[in-house]
Amino acid sequence: MNIKPINPGHALVIPKKHSELVTGMDEKGIGELMIIGARVGNAIRESGIKCNGIAFHLSDGKAAGQ
Repeated sequence: MNIKPINPGHALVIPKKHSELVTGMDEKGIGELMIIGARVGNAIRESGIKCNGIAFHLSDGKAAGQ
């Protein structure tokens, strides 16, 4: 979970292997991020935290706020 959450349940999914850009990641790693993100989303929904929706956001590069 994020130490400065935007909303209750705000979580970050970060790959263990560093890559400056998502285009530098292999497809398996990109897929694993989405799978883990979906698992985290399901856990948030099941946790009792009021959740009307889940948003996935990707910041890819400095100009995108990475």
